[in-house]
Amino acid sequence: MAAIRTGFTPRWGTEIDPHMSAMWEELTGTPCLGDTFKQDFTAQRRVVYLKSGQPCMDFSSCHAGGAPPGSDGKTGWQFVAQVNQIKTVRPHAFCLEMVANSLKVNEGAVVYAVVQTLEADYHVHSSVLRVASYGDCSNRERLF
Repeated sequence: MAAIRTGFTPRWGTEIDPHMSAMWEELTGTPCLGDTFKQDFTAQRRVVYLKSGQPCMDFSSCHAGGAPPGSDGKTGWQFVAQVNQIKTVRPHAFCLEMVANSLKVNEGAVVYAVVQTLEADYHVHSSVLRVASYGDCSNRERLF
């Protein structure tokens, strides 16, 4: 929504939830391609800006048992795997979003590995932001 409001024109999106997929298509008038990790992005039009937010439960401080598994969890691997998709899409710029607690899981090793891999092709900047300060209805801290 924020990218659209600032003038970006969506080309496509990915989402596995049928309701969210339908909402994307209705809102943007562009196709929802389904599962991010089952796409051949070489067949898609290159985009200027890519926004990615993979599931964060495996990095969350609220994880059952109090010890989040990070990339070893059920969906945590997606935070790492999105790097390969980004390198295939080759956007001019991208924004990744993850729960701020990811910096505490295994002393931030996964986050630093993702950043290091992306730094081979991009200038990477990161910041932890309280999203309520930017109009979000929640008061969470997120790593961007």
